[in-house]
Amino acid sequence: MGIFRGLTPDSICHDPFPHVVIENALDLTLCSELIDSLDNAGPIFDFSKSAPGIKSHIKSRDVLGIELIPHAWKALVKEHIDPLQLKELIAAFTPAIRQLYPFLEHQHGNIEKWTIGQRYVHSAQDFTLLVDAQLSQHAPSPNAFIQERGPHIKMTNKLLICQYLLRLKDDADEGGQYEFFSSRGRNLEFSRDQQIAASSLAELEVKKSVEYAANTAIVFLNSPFSIQAFTKRKTSYPTVYMNLILECAKPLFSLPSPRA
Repeated sequence: MGIFRGLTPDSICHDPFPHVVIENALDLTLCSELIDSLDNAGPIFDFSKSAPGIKSHIKSRDVLGIELIPHAWKALVKEHIDPLQLKELIAAFTPAIRQLYPFLEHQHGNIEKWTIGQRYVHSAQDFTLLVDAQLSQHAPSPNAFIQERGPHIKMTNKLLICQYLLRLKDDADEGGQYEFFSSRGRNLEFSRDQQIAASSLAELEVKKSVEYAANTAIVFLNSPFSIQAFTKRKTSYPTVYMNLILECAKPLFSLPSPRA
């Protein structure tokens, strides 16, 4: 049933960085139930005070504890923070992890024996990795094309990211593609939030664009090369997805200091 079932190292694409795009990631009936449950659950996210396009998350700890959250979402999150499910994900990316971060096995032992706890529940000192599976939405932006964040790299302690897209059924608005970038230059400059600075945007080339479509999962290994972003949207609907994160206690790499 899980998103990662059947993934193998051969599933992974390495251009421009290790990733996999999984279409029809879950059973279609379950996908519809997840989307319908959000339509029928009322205002899980209050966008009345949010600027257009602003991102909001509900942590897995809270998804499982808030009564308003639909049962289908609780089941989805509970399954995907299960270490047995995550072992399949990690196994598929193991060769890429070993190539990019060989020091991790020196620090934590063989990858197959890594332990996984839940972020905001367990201590990073007691587990190799912590997982979170967030219910995530970007606020509607009905009057202008808005981008939540430009091309960027995720926080440097994050190892693996999965974004399971759940576009609402009546949402036919433009934008929201997920883009993967490569860099033509070696010395990219960064601004806030690990974004590529405006002065370096001309150095980027779009290598892959994935439609914002229900039941598509995008999974990638985070690194200094993992530049990605949602494109701008002009929409009356929130952009909805499960945001799954596997993170380490310490940074995996460093980035240049942001420009003032």
